[in-house]
Amino acid sequence: MIFALNSISSIAAHERWSPRLRTLTAILALSAIYFITGKLGLSLATVHPSASAIWPPSGIALAAFLLWGYRLWPGVFLGAFLVNITTQGTVATTLGIASGNTLEALLAAWLIHEAASGAKAFERARNIFKFVLASLIGTAVGATFGATSLTLGGYAPWNQYVNIWFTWWLGDLAGDLLIAPLLMIWVTQPYPTLRPLRIFEAAAVLVSLVLIGYLVFLGKTRAGLEFLAVLPLLWAAFRFGQRGAVTAAFFIFAVALWGTVHSIGPFGDVEAHQSFLYLQGFTATMAMAALVLAAVVTERIRVEQRLEVQEAVSRILAESHLNEAGSKILQILCERAKWSTGAIWNLDRESNDLVCMEFWHGPSAPARLFETESRKQRFAPGVGLPGRVWSSGQPAWIRDVIKDSNFPRAAIAAQEGLRAGFGFPIKVADEIVGVIECFSREVREIDDEFLRIANDIGDQVGRFFDRKRAEELLAKAKDELGKANEELENRVRERTVDLELANAALLKNIEEQKRLEEQLRQAQKMESIGTLAGGIAHDFNNSLNIIKAYATLIGARHSDQQIVEGVKVINDEIDRGASVVRQLLTLARKTETRLEPTDINKVLIMVSELVKETFPKNIDVRLSLDGMEPAVMADSNQISQALLNICVNSRDAMHTGGEITLAAETIDRDRMQDLHPGAAANTYACIAITDTGTGIEESVRPRIFDPFFTTKGIGEGTGLGLAMVYGIMKNHHGMIDVESRVGKGTTFRLYLPAVVSGQKSAVSQAGFGDRLAASGINQYATVLVVEDEQAMTRLLGDALLQAGYHVLVALDGAEAIELYRQHLNDIHVVVLDLGLPKVTGSEVVRRMKELNPQIKIIVTTGYLEPELKSELLAFGVKDYIQKPYSVESVLEKLQSVMSAT
Repeated sequence: MIFALNSISSIAAHERWSPRLRTLTAILALSAIYFITGKLGLSLATVHPSASAIWPPSGIALAAFLLWGYRLWPGVFLGAFLVNITTQGTVATTLGIASGNTLEALLAAWLIHEAASGAKAFERARNIFKFVLASLIGTAVGATFGATSLTLGGYAPWNQYVNIWFTWWLGDLAGDLLIAPLLMIWVTQPYPTLRPLRIFEAAAVLVSLVLIGYLVFLGKTRAGLEFLAVLPLLWAAFRFGQRGAVTAAFFIFAVALWGTVHSIGPFGDVEAHQSFLYLQGFTATMAMAALVLAAVVTERIRVEQRLEVQEAVSRILAESHLNEAGSKILQILCERAKWSTGAIWNLDRESNDLVCMEFWHGPSAPARLFETESRKQRFAPGVGLPGRVWSSGQPAWIRDVIKDSNFPRAAIAAQEGLRAGFGFPIKVADEIVGVIECFSREVREIDDEFLRIANDIGDQVGRFFDRKRAEELLAKAKDELGKANEELENRVRERTVDLELANAALLKNIEEQKRLEEQLRQAQKMESIGTLAGGIAHDFNNSLNIIKAYATLIGARHSDQQIVEGVKVINDEIDRGASVVRQLLTLARKTETRLEPTDINKVLIMVSELVKETFPKNIDVRLSLDGMEPAVMADSNQISQALLNICVNSRDAMHTGGEITLAAETIDRDRMQDLHPGAAANTYACIAITDTGTGIEESVRPRIFDPFFTTKGIGEGTGLGLAMVYGIMKNHHGMIDVESRVGKGTTFRLYLPAVVSGQKSAVSQAGFGDRLAASGINQYATVLVVEDEQAMTRLLGDALLQAGYHVLVALDGAEAIELYRQHLNDIHVVVLDLGLPKVTGSEVVRRMKELNPQIKIIVTTGYLEPELKSELLAFGVKDYIQKPYSVESVLEKLQSVMSAT
């Protein structure tokens, strides 16, 4: 099998063949190997002709995928198909089994690649356990496919399903755990150097294997003595690593299999099927245990070598002079890490190439020719092993320098018997000043951990060289130290001044960063409130709308004074609830803002007059206006609302009276940049509201703009006042500051950008009703009312009937479209709620416009986003009514729309 797999390897690497021809040949070779070993395995089948406890092809397929990639899967599929079609079964059952065998190997290989380093899985003990787990999963898939295909095809009874599945699974698993490691290790790992003592010990291990194999597995022994085979397995694992462990395990398996087939040995005294299961379980367990032990031993040897190298290098660097450290480090690195020869290359800055400065080789195996060639060579960046390390700045490893296309000394290395090589850079402050390279007389697979340690050694050597050179320069500079001392002191003083200035700037930046973080936190809160407000506005206003309409109806039908007063209370509370929703939308910036040039002085005068008339007489209101105050782009209503909210808070903070001052001033762009570095480069108008109240505690101040936060008692405030102010200022691209001292008072400053020359008003879309012209009233028209709230539908329908209109009613979007299609020529106006089931209000508008481009639609909604409002207006909607509304407002809108041309 090893020879066959090496043949596939040679085919896959044949450079004279095209890639497709190489792949096709490798697939055919793999399918042939799979077929032959599969027939061998099925010849030992007992529980079913297609289910054998001995199945080497699973390990061969897994090894092939891990070594040469998934592109060889057709070879596994073809081989499995041929094995099973020539055994028993139909094409369908054979395809199912072949698919399972292929998928089994692909899944296990993918899991090993992802979790256990692929073909290098046996270099680490933890990866061997992952290899076992991946094999358990993959073989379970193959067994499931195979057993199911046989039972579904009628070639096995269902009562034998579990027995067939278990046999299939254990046979495939044993193949993965015995055959795959054997093939992968023998194909990938370099062959060891043959030394007399090593050959003698290998022969001794073989003799012990033959002796124990004969006595235990080929004789009449009792069960339990098979564990004597552990002894030579441990010997092979300790002394010969993974290759010895897996080879010894396979030898034990082969001997035990021969004995079991001939009904002798510890597994031969039971029924044949059970004996094969016991054999597979035993040998697979022993093989994995030996591999884990070999991996642990190998890892320990590597760790010890690396620690020895690091310790020796550190000692040399601590004890040696600069001119002798390099040669000692090279010698220690090669001796302790078992490398045959090595060289140090220094960078010649004038010629910009690498020159060999030191060369070392072991006394028992000199490499004179290679040393002579190395000392003659000079390497440019990217050329040879030293140039490759220099250009990349990273360690490099060559498995076999003789086969490397970028190794100019390959011919001399072949004469000297040098094979593997690695190199790493010597760095000083991230600048490469040299390269160290080492060579071995054996082919070695890449060792990433050793390369990392070597790279660290290069950095350590570079720091040593840098430090030693610095010490030499320091010794030369002692004579000039006196003269430089005074200059140094001057520089220190200058630097101190610079640091003080930098520290002040840093503190300023920190404060600015805190302010920006606070603004971001507040903006995030407002965004959350906006999402909440937009979500509840529609449903809440719908409910208020129904309550308001029926309350109005009750009031209209009863003249009893108590009922009338009760209805008035209900209407007042409805208005209050609608007002809270509007405040939420305003503070969340979910309402339209009408920006136009505004005189701040006029706004302050109006607000001051209102405050004087409504606040207690023990509160004085003062004005301090700026005669040069520029106009600002603002919504005067929203700014007035913001100022009134702040004034109300000031009033509540002055229980025994006090003074409120409303002031305005102009802030030029330079001063504004000092106050708010993030502000636009523009002149700003500043409105200051100062009171002499109780002030704001420091612990409370960070939360005053949070929605629903209030320090007032229950029922005395909603916690939305200052949050609305914050939202209004953000709508106006402005800023807000607050200063307060407990017991002294509070000052709020609102900054608004002044009007830039040539700036136009950013006025939102005008209301629908503003574009309507009054004309004749048609109270005998037909109105289609589309509303999903049945209570509101009944009330609105009755009111329209009493007003002389013909009424059609739809409770969802789909019904509305169908009604309009049926009565297209009769309907004059559609009163449409946007929040509809089945089909949305916006989609209903679009579909009706397709049916009749001249249709007149009035939209009713609990909440209408400005963007959607503009979209509906552009689409031809005539007007809208905000919920909660009264029946009278609906009749007015109908009259307005009907009378429009």
